[in-house]
Parts: sequence; structure tokens; C-alpha cells
Amino acid sequence: MFIAHLPAGYLLSRRATTRRVRVALLVGSVLPDLDLLWFYLVDHGAVHHHRYVPHIPLLWGAVLVVGLALRRAFSVGDVLTGLGVGGLFHVVLDTAVGHIMWLWPWSDEMWAIWTVTRRFEPWWLNFLLHESFGLEIALCLAALMVWKKSKQNKRLAATVP
Repeated sequence: MFIAHLPAGYLLSRRATTRRVRVALLVGSVLPDLDLLWFYLVDHGAVHHHRYVPHIPLLWGAVLVVGLALRRAFSVGDVLTGLGVGGLFHVVLDTAVGHIMWLWPWSDEMWAIWTVTRRFEPWWLNFLLHESFGLEIALCLAALMVWKKSKQNKRLAATVP
């Protein structure tokens, strides 16, 4: 995924019961890509950022399980649950073209639905011109439509006496 993590997270968060869970889902949907800071500023691209801990599904599964365990007793459980779901959703979406280590720590094998071959310069053009980018466009358009509809519904509700 290149541009659709936040719009997809928005779609996912629409059914959340509270604002704090919605925010946690949105944050979780982009949080794994914070490893790009390390990738560019420290590692200088030596290791693909999907090999870093924030892109390992087991991490987000653990956050989700801890959140679910704490949910009834502590309010932080809802936030952790939202972060875990959002983070897992991120790596599921990255599996389209991003190669994710779904079986780590038992295997370092990386899995993806499509492989984007390098044919164009600059590198990001390969992703924009790949067939999988249609999925990203669809997610972005769906999020835009849902957002616009929610704004229309709020305006209508405000005008009804």
C-alpha cells in the first residue's frame, strides 16, 4: 500500500463505538509505517522496512490480545484493541504488494499477493503504474464517498426540527 492506509483505516473506524477507539483504529492503520523514519534516517535503506518489528503481524496480534484482555477492567484496553486491529489491518493491506513476514518468528519468508517489478524510475512510479494501485484508488474513493455521505447526513439532521 502506498496511499490508502489512512482512508482504509477511516472505513474500518466507522463502526467503532467510541471516539477514542476510532482514533486508535486510525492511528493503528498508519503506525507501522513509522518505521520509515528508521529506514531512511538511520538504516539508509539497507534493510526493507517490512522486515522491521512494526510490520510483523505477531506484534499487532499481541497488542490486540492484550487489549481484549484488559478491555473490561481498564479503559486503555479499548485503545490497545483499536491499535491492534488497526496495525493488523495495515499489514493485511501491505500484503497486497509489500511482502510481509506472516510466519515470523518461525520463518523469515515474506508473503505478497503481487510483486511489483522495477521497470521505471523513480522507484515509486512502479507502484503507481501497477495493477494493484487500483485497489488503493478504490479504497480512497470509498472513504471519500462515506465521508461525504456522513457530512450530508449531519447537515440533514441539523435542519430537521
